[in-house]
Amino acid sequence: MINAQLPLGVQLRDRPDFESYYAGPNRDVVGALYDVAAGQPPGLYLYGTRGQGKSHLLQACVHAADRAGRRTAYLPLADLAEVGPAALAGLEHHDVLCLDDLDTVVADRDWAVALLRLLDRRRTEGQAVLVAAEAALERLPCAFEDLRSRLSVLSVYGLRPLDDVNRANLLAERMKGRGLHMPGEVARFLLARLPRDTGTLIEAVDRLDAASLSAKRRVTIPLAQSALRELLPPATSRTAGR
Repeated sequence: MINAQLPLGVQLRDRPDFESYYAGPNRDVVGALYDVAAGQPPGLYLYGTRGQGKSHLLQACVHAADRAGRRTAYLPLADLAEVGPAALAGLEHHDVLCLDDLDTVVADRDWAVALLRLLDRRRTEGQAVLVAAEAALERLPCAFEDLRSRLSVLSVYGLRPLDDVNRANLLAERMKGRGLHMPGEVARFLLARLPRDTGTLIEAVDRLDAASLSAKRRVTIPLAQSALRELLPPATSRTAGR
């Protein structure tokens, strides 16, 4: 496992699998990631705004490839930026390589050179690489255009945002997975007041689950107001019960 090779205490999350990711309008992306997990070269470039689940998907790909007996590596480059390009050493022969937060290092010339060499070696070996960034490939701030050119051989997918129907379905599915029912009025309350990103909605479900168990109550708007006080904008918290 890559965890033993990193100089920082980087760990994969407990449940970053494809089944726990709400795909919504991004089912084609999940299908393409299954191919990467199977080791299908050359791989994939995935982009999307923060909170859309890019890291979840990369780690899900790692776990799927691990289960298939492939040697994998996952590198969160934002956490490794200060370590420098040495963090890429020894990754030439992994069957599946996942590089997260690419935006955070590609403007640095030393990182860009190291990434160029790594991508060239992996292409020569016919090995898959999965890259995630917030920026679309044409807007990635690469120190060298050659790096953008190497990345352009990958299949490029942009994550599409969820609409309100999909957000409501996400909330309902997450609550159902915890053995709870999400009343329609509570879902509407959450969607009207919480930030719209997937990460915040999932955190809201986690807090509601804990609060409902602690209070031994069903999920209601008053319970949501109390449990999610830190997630709600201050003005909304004051006016939500009116």
